[in-house]
Amino acid sequence: SEGAKAVGNPKFGCSSHLARYLLEIHKYDKNKMAVINLKFSEETLKILKDWGKTISFYDRTKEPEETKNVEGMTVQWGVREAIKQIGAVPDVIYHRGDVGKEPMIVVFGEQAYNLARLIVQLAREIGKK
Repeated sequence: SEGAKAVGNPKFGCSSHLARYLLEIHKYDKNKMAVINLKFSEETLKILKDWGKTISFYDRTKEPEETKNVEGMTVQWGVREAIKQIGAVPDVIYHRGDVGKEPMIVVFGEQAYNLARLIVQLAREIGKK
């Protein structure tokens, strides 16, 4: 493993992509108030699962064309699909990408501070390997 590293500093309002995730998940769980995007890795998913996080996914290759062709609709569709997969609102949603779309892991939390602490712990755990 190359270890974990930040690729930028957190900024309020800098990602409409993550904002869409947060707005959509908030429709189903009002307690989820923070979100972060991570590079996809099986190792990261395993650690989060071992820590008791509820994990779900969606398959971008199965996204309907009418959704795929409208900017911003993929996230809404993906969150709904991930909830359907497990019948609950997950703490973590991932997808394995599609043509021209990189795979990713999205982690939700109740507070930005606590989510940041979780990600620091995750980085340390990955760094041990």
